[in-house]
Amino acid sequence: MKTLTPLKSILSFLFTVTFLTNSFAQTDLTAVTGCIYPIYDNYNELATTDDGSCVKEGCIDELAVNYDSIANTSDSTCYYLDCMDEEADNFNAYAIVEGYCVYSGCTDPSSSSFDEDANKDDGTCEYLGCTDETAFNTTEGANTDDGSCYPVIDGCMDTLADNYVAASGDVLTDVNTTNNELCEYLGCIYDNMFNYDEQATIDDGSCIDVVYGCTDSTATNYSANANTDNKSCIPVIEGCTDETADNFVAAIGDVQVDVNTADNTTC
Repeated sequence: MKTLTPLKSILSFLFTVTFLTNSFAQTDLTAVTGCIYPIYDNYNELATTDDGSCVKEGCIDELAVNYDSIANTSDSTCYYLDCMDEEADNFNAYAIVEGYCVYSGCTDPSSSSFDEDANKDDGTCEYLGCTDETAFNTTEGANTDDGSCYPVIDGCMDTLADNYVAASGDVLTDVNTTNNELCEYLGCIYDNMFNYDEQATIDDGSCIDVVYGCTDSTATNYSANANTDNKSCIPVIEGCTDETADNFVAAIGDVQVDVNTADNTTC
């Protein structure tokens, strides 16, 4: 350790005493702490140093009509411009001046739950109808089912079909959706038969065999049993069949020209 000389020790002591003397001289022993701002309730006119104790009572709620921006302590004097109706959503028990009241409810007059007093829609509107998306009569926009749904009923709606059923007025049983693939038509279903019916889906035993022949009742070879003409008809050709007559014409073997019916008045 370095030892100070007697002179240096004396000088160090004198410096310390001088520093402490000056420090005490700068301290204001007459300072008074307190609220130094006149606008506060506890203003101390004698105070020279603010100690953060200032108090001003008043309404400190910014939503109040009489809000005091300077006040830092509530005195319960706030009053409000607000709704004074206890039935309203925004009722304010502290309001002393009537303001705008909010009444939540359904504001759509077309809804079954329309509330004529409501001025704020709360999404509670009810629209009655069929809410089943698989039903025939689904109601667009409905959110409350009223039991009116009835099913999609496929069926034959061709009045010419043998299984067509006329509507009875019962929505739970009447066909409401056309599906003519379900239609049934009775008839002859075989295409090699005389009376084949291309629309028929069910054979009813009515098929008739094809019988070829002459179907011209004026022809000499008309066949009453034939149902399909085979172009074999021979026309009736009247003429003189008396071989002794001067105008007799012998047959040449052509059924279309040879006389086949006697009319000797022409001889």
